[in-house]
Amino acid sequence: MLCRPPNHWIDAPRPRSFAALMEVYEANYMRLRKLYPQPYDVGQSAVSRVGGGLDLHLKIFARSSYTSTIHLTYYLKDHQGVIKPDPDLRLRIYHDARQAEVLNYSTCGIARLACNRWHRAHTTADLLVHKWAVNRFLYKWLSYVARQGHAFPEKAIANALEYS
Repeated sequence: MLCRPPNHWIDAPRPRSFAALMEVYEANYMRLRKLYPQPYDVGQSAVSRVGGGLDLHLKIFARSSYTSTIHLTYYLKDHQGVIKPDPDLRLRIYHDARQAEVLNYSTCGIARLACNRWHRAHTTADLLVHKWAVNRFLYKWLSYVARQGHAFPEKAIANALEYS
């Protein structure tokens, strides 16, 4: 008689594998849809404010039937008092595939470790590890902002703000 392990052991993708990365993309999509369930138009922006937390800023850069490109960040003062976005994340949302990924991010503050990995990425395997790191960061950060109570309901839509 052969003993078979439970199916979840067989089906679970190996961490840092391509399959696992796709699962992180799916989880990020679900978290983003909870954060802002309404489809915003290009150029629109919103700010989510919660008591005792930092303001979370959202801006829509592009939107089509199948994809959206957004900017999601806090604005923090650096050691010189200059206000900068951190983490400075530009995200691509694939509506048809129900996935979301980090397109790019700043090199300051909390994204620095992931950026250092990117500059050392020379092979496909290195790129996979890099994408895993930055998208795993997004996964954890989206969980954190959700626990704080951040959301972008329809009434939070504001006119486009110019920030880059």
